[in-house]
Amino acid sequence: MSEDFIMIGRWCPRLDVVELVERDAPLAELKAAARDARAGRGRLVLITGEAGAGKTALVRQFTSEAATRSKILWGMCDELVTPRPLGPFRDMAGQLGVDLAGDAGAAAALDALGVELDAGLYPTVVVVEDAHWADEATLDGIRFLGRRVGRLPAVLIVTFRDEEIPPDHPLRITVGAVPPDDVRRISLPPLTRDGVARLAGRADADELYRLTGGNPFYVSEVLAAPQAGVPRSVQDAVMARIGRLAEAGRAMAETAAVVPGRAESWLLDELGVFDGVDDAVRAGVVHADGAVVAFRHELARQAVENSLPPGRRRQLNRQVLEALAARNAEPARLAHHAVQAGDPAAVVRHAHVAARRAASLNAHRQSVEHVEQALTYSDQFGDAELAALLDLYANECYLTGRHDKALDTLNRAIELHHTRGDDQRLGASLRLLSDVHWFLGHGSDADDAATRAVAVLENIPAGPALASAYAQRSKLAIIDFRGAEAIMWGDKAIQLARQLDDVPVLAVALITGGVARWLLGSSDDATVVEGLELAKTHRLPDVALAGYLYLANGHTNLMHYPEGRRYIDEGLAFYEDNDVVSGSQMLLANRAWWHFEQGHWVEAEQDARRLMATQPMTRGRALRILGQVQARQGDPAAEATLAQAHQLAEPKQSRHNTLPPAVAQVELAWLRGDRDTAMARATALADLGLSSGDRRWRSEVVFWLYRVGVIDDVPDKVMEPYATQIAGRWQDAASAWAELGRPYEQADALADASEPEPLLEALKILEDLGARPRAAMVRRRLAELGISAVPRGPRATTRASPAGLTSRQTEVLRLLAEDLTYQEIADRLFVSVKTVDHHAAAVRAKLNASTRAEAVAAGHRLGIVEPSSSDDQTR
Repeated sequence: MSEDFIMIGRWCPRLDVVELVERDAPLAELKAAARDARAGRGRLVLITGEAGAGKTALVRQFTSEAATRSKILWGMCDELVTPRPLGPFRDMAGQLGVDLAGDAGAAAALDALGVELDAGLYPTVVVVEDAHWADEATLDGIRFLGRRVGRLPAVLIVTFRDEEIPPDHPLRITVGAVPPDDVRRISLPPLTRDGVARLAGRADADELYRLTGGNPFYVSEVLAAPQAGVPRSVQDAVMARIGRLAEAGRAMAETAAVVPGRAESWLLDELGVFDGVDDAVRAGVVHADGAVVAFRHELARQAVENSLPPGRRRQLNRQVLEALAARNAEPARLAHHAVQAGDPAAVVRHAHVAARRAASLNAHRQSVEHVEQALTYSDQFGDAELAALLDLYANECYLTGRHDKALDTLNRAIELHHTRGDDQRLGASLRLLSDVHWFLGHGSDADDAATRAVAVLENIPAGPALASAYAQRSKLAIIDFRGAEAIMWGDKAIQLARQLDDVPVLAVALITGGVARWLLGSSDDATVVEGLELAKTHRLPDVALAGYLYLANGHTNLMHYPEGRRYIDEGLAFYEDNDVVSGSQMLLANRAWWHFEQGHWVEAEQDARRLMATQPMTRGRALRILGQVQARQGDPAAEATLAQAHQLAEPKQSRHNTLPPAVAQVELAWLRGDRDTAMARATALADLGLSSGDRRWRSEVVFWLYRVGVIDDVPDKVMEPYATQIAGRWQDAASAWAELGRPYEQADALADASEPEPLLEALKILEDLGARPRAAMVRRRLAELGISAVPRGPRATTRASPAGLTSRQTEVLRLLAEDLTYQEIADRLFVSVKTVDHHAAAVRAKLNASTRAEAVAAGHRLGIVEPSSSDDQTR
């Protein structure tokens, strides 16, 4: 029996099982997820709690019961200085009998797991433990599985310490990428006083509860300590056990304590301490599981490690490093022990290799940490090696959003390249510097760096770096709608890339140059599509990302909604297969925009809220969509939301970023009846909007200048149906908006009529959308026309609901509270599963809930969901 059970339970000797204390509800949640998985609707279950809350014991109890009907795969994240890429999935590959060797081993681990799950022969429980220590590649693996789990007979369990996960932690972004309906959350609170008393087996547990705060691990360790009384800390409890060991057992425990996670038996044997394992196992300090030895709990390992004198700790790490290096262990492990051993030469040697390995596996955060370890001893490198390391560090910082660090590092690298006369690397670094400056909002510096890159690279034989620099100059011109310049540089990039026959650079050039001609030169998207197909054929997912984004955004911008949705859906499917996170985030932002304009506001808000924890550019776009939904629905939060969107966009210093949130702020003021503010904001946008090379946003600005009364005539280059509506032909405009599938704009055009029938039609559309401010304007207009029987808004049943739920939405919420699956609800209501999904999404949006459990809890709190009979009996 695993020692982990002891941490939050007590023995039931006759049954040889552990009775978990105060964990019935979490265990029931896991069992419900297993039932869903057996029905073909898998779940991602997040189990959180402080260190020692009993996450492992809960999962082991569940898996011990599920093992008769499910396959169990278990992997752990280790607290290395820099984690090993895909560590837990490598553990699972071993359990599947897959031999991992060489550089491709880590990636093969995830492939093996995917094959196992896709087979779907039986329900599978996949456990990733201690995800707060996960490397970036492991987080990508969790995201990869989480986005698919809803279609698999599987339960993906991820445990982590919530107190170690701040709001901007990448794990939160990982979880946010998973469809909310596929996620269950289980939080393990500390034990109550009664729970501690039950675990201790005695009633007088007040002092024990006070000292431990109900932490199950602390309680169990204190109870296991041999000395009289209660130790003041877990350190005391752990060291008391260590003190009971013979010399061989203590030596083994101290050696194993410097090895995060688990120490291999061969490693302990080679270091001459394996003979002490039996003694430590008998004392309950460690447990041996096949080829590895591990402490009962990570906190116990840390307690022993922290107790070691500095010299002893370094000596042990040096010995472990030598043994692992002799067996060509993973670079991440070697780098960790090199750091802990304080060996500069070893840090330089292993951290550099580990950084490049992590980068190749898309574990960019871990790559950054490894390079930082190596740079601690930068004096150990020659100029050429240091320059290459700085280039790597800058690129990895750029990919992880650490643009300030990337900027400082690039300036150092550029100085070294210049001193060494390495123009090839100098030009490449300047091109990256241009991108970094743009992300930081340094528009003129971005242009200057791109110009310098071209100038340097044109003085040496032309190569891929020069074509990339041309493409960068084209991209900057596209962003600011400088049409002729964008086309010129795009054409140069394409021409040079074709001459070089360099596929990756050609794909980039075709996409960038094609976009310039398509959106700014009245061409078509054929060149962009050619670049996209080239990138897909040659497996260049990052380049294909640009193609999908440009095509999705461009078609949506041009109001080609079927084409826009096609590239959104194809792009999301492509990036789900290739698991490129940034691509899915940008495409989700585009989908939120598409939903918003098509009148699917629940879906738009759902997509937007999933992007709240992403990088600033994506978050800014999501905030703009969310703010516009709030504005059109009369939500008081709209002003603050749009202010945040504007704040994120303003530093970028380009029309592409600043115009959309600024236009939304004009609309908000107008909807609130603040005509003076609306006019002032619209007038302030006039010069920027009218000079824009983007016809869509030029048209938006012109429309609002017309709405607030600044202009009467239609300027040049205004798109339809904006021009028709500005010209006063509201019937034609309404028909055109309807054909485009934009109901709000259709109603807005109908509201310009002076007779009742179109106004009544507009009112119905607006009421269906929940567009209360505009609907109120139409009612006032109808009253002015003497129409007395004006519809008064939502039905009484909807108004009576505390959250504005319709009768059907209330019904769905109550069935969700019964823990029914979507299929079961659909059968109960005689509707499709898709319809249930739509109602559930609307319920979550109205209750401001991100998960099913949060929606049900809000329903109880508001009195929409009545307590069950079982709930009554527990009170």
